[in-house]
Amino acid sequence: MFQLLATLPLLAVLGVAGSSQEPLNRLLLAELVKDNCVSCHGGARPKGRLSLEGFELSAAPPEQLAEMLDRVRSGEMPPADEPLVHESWNDRQRDALIAGITSALAKLAPDPGRPTLRRLNRHEFGNAVRALLGIDAAVEADLPEDASSEGFDNQGDVLFVTPRIAELFLDATQHAIEVFEAQGGPQRVGLVSELGDEDLGPALETFLERAFRRPASDSELSSRAALLDGEEGPRALVASVLLSPHFLYRIETDQEQELPWRISSWELATRLSFFLWAAPPDDELRAVAREGRLFEPSVLDAQVQRMLDDPRSESLATRFAGRWLGFADLATLGVDTRRFQGTSDRLKNSMAQESALFFDGLVREDRSLLELVDSSSTFLDATLAKHYGIEGVTGGKMRRVELSTRRRGGVLTQASVLTVTSQPLRTSPVVRGAWILDRLFGDPSPPPPPNAGNIPADDQQEDGLSLRQRLERHRADPSCASCHDRIDPLGFALENYDGVGRWRDEDHVGPIDASAVLPNGSPIDGILDLKDALLKDPARIARGTSEALLVYALGRPLGPADETVVAELVQRLQAADWKARALVHGIVESYPFQHRRSAR
Repeated sequence: MFQLLATLPLLAVLGVAGSSQEPLNRLLLAELVKDNCVSCHGGARPKGRLSLEGFELSAAPPEQLAEMLDRVRSGEMPPADEPLVHESWNDRQRDALIAGITSALAKLAPDPGRPTLRRLNRHEFGNAVRALLGIDAAVEADLPEDASSEGFDNQGDVLFVTPRIAELFLDATQHAIEVFEAQGGPQRVGLVSELGDEDLGPALETFLERAFRRPASDSELSSRAALLDGEEGPRALVASVLLSPHFLYRIETDQEQELPWRISSWELATRLSFFLWAAPPDDELRAVAREGRLFEPSVLDAQVQRMLDDPRSESLATRFAGRWLGFADLATLGVDTRRFQGTSDRLKNSMAQESALFFDGLVREDRSLLELVDSSSTFLDATLAKHYGIEGVTGGKMRRVELSTRRRGGVLTQASVLTVTSQPLRTSPVVRGAWILDRLFGDPSPPPPPNAGNIPADDQQEDGLSLRQRLERHRADPSCASCHDRIDPLGFALENYDGVGRWRDEDHVGPIDASAVLPNGSPIDGILDLKDALLKDPARIARGTSEALLVYALGRPLGPADETVVAELVQRLQAADWKARALVHGIVESYPFQHRRSAR
C-alpha cells in the first residue's frame, strides 16, 4: 500500500485530481490511519479516548479531524517510539495525511463562529471612557481583573457581569463623571443644558455616535435631551451613556436567517478599532463607516495602515503580546531575590519594556515575524544591559541596540520570557519547552497525568544531582516520556540562561549541558542550534502566531472551520516574506472577521 502511495501524484493525494480519484484517495488515507494509528487508537480502551477504527475521512467529525491535524502536523502522532510505525511512517505519508485532512476541512462551509455578546474588558472600558469624555484618569483601576480564556482577557465567553461587577462599574462611572466635571468636560465636548440651544442637536448626535459606535436612534436622542434639561443636566446624561449596554457591550445586529451575513460598516469599524487599539473608533474611522466605504479594499487597507502607524496600536504589544508571550505576568511574578540577586521591580519593568517594544517594533516597522526567534537587535536601558552583560548602554531610556552575538535576539532569549518560564528558585526546561510548543507553535502539550510526580522546587538538593539528571530520571517513566520527549529538548537548549535570563556557563554542580535531540532525531547543542532548528520551519512559527492573533482578534476560540483561515494567513505571510503587517491585514480581511451568524 505504501509503495502504491509513493507512486501517486501529489495532486491525487490532495484529492483535487478529479472525481474519479476521490474513492481511491479516501481509501489510501483510511489505510494510512489503519496502519499507523489504530494500534493505539482502537480496541476497548483507545488512547486519549479517541477511536479511529473504521476511520472514514468524509464521515469523521470536523473536531476530530482538526485534532488529528494538530497532532500529526506537530509530529506528536504517530509516536516515533512505536516500532511498527517507525518502520512504515515517513514524511511522504505524513504529508499525505495532513493534505487529506486539510482538504476535508477546507470543504466545510465558511463559519464566522458562534456569536457572543462581548462586554468591554476593564482596559477597553478605560480607553473608551477617556476617548469619549476627553479626561485623563485611570477609571479602570476601580474594576477587577477580567477572567481569561485562550490566554486573553478579551474573550466574549468569560466577560461576565455579576452583581458585584455591576456595582464596580457604577463606581467607575461615578469616578469618571467627577473627573469629567472637574476638568470642564461638558463645555469641551459641546454638551449644554439649555434645550433651546440650536447647537444641542448636532453635539448630542455626535456624542452618542461616539459612545455607541453607531448613529443614535431618535428615541435615544430624545431621551438623552430630556436628561440634559433635568436637574442633573450633563451628569445624568453621561451616567446614562456610560452605564448603557450599548456602551458597555459591543452589540451587533442579529438577522433572522440561517446563512452568515456580512456585518455593517459600523460594526466592522468597531471590530477593527478594538482589535488594533483596544479602544473605540476615532473620528476618521467613524467618518468612513458613516459613508459606508470601509469595506472597499483600498479604503480598508489605508485605515489599517493608518491605525498601525498610530501610537495606540501599541496595545497589540501590551494587550496581545504581553499575554501571548507571558511578560504581562512579570509584575506579579515571584522571584527569590536571594537566589537571583539584583532582581528588582525596576529590572522586571525593564524586562517587560524590552519585550513590548520589541513586538511593537515588529508591527510598526513591518519586520519579519521570524525575528521572534532570532533578531540582530533588541531594546535596552542601562539596567537591562548590565543584567545581560552588554556594555555601552547608559541611561534609563529604552532604545534599540544592535547585538554583537546571537546569544541575545528574539523572544527566546529575552529575560522576561526566561523569567516567567522559570520557578522562583530555578530554571524549568519543562516549562520553557512547553512555552515554545504552546506560544510559538500553537501546539500545547496535554496536562501531566495525576501520578506524574514533581521535580523539587529548589534544584540545589543534598543528593548533588543536576536539574537535568532529575528530569532524566523523571522521564524514564514511560507514562511521562511521550510528552517529555517533545518538550524537554527545547528547554534543555535554553539551560545556559538562569532563572532570570542571565547567561551562565555553569550551574551549582558544574558545566551546563545544553545538548539535546529533537523529536525528529536532529541533535542540537544550545541556543544557536535551537534557533537554527526552529527557523528551518518558518511556517510553523507563522501558524502559531496566526492562531494566537486570530483568537485575540475574534474574541473566541478557534474551531475546525478556522483551519482554512489559518492556512490562508500562513500562505499570505509566506508570500510577504513573513512580514508582520501581512498577518494583520489578512485577519482584518478574513471571513470570520467580517461576518456574523445567528446562534445555533
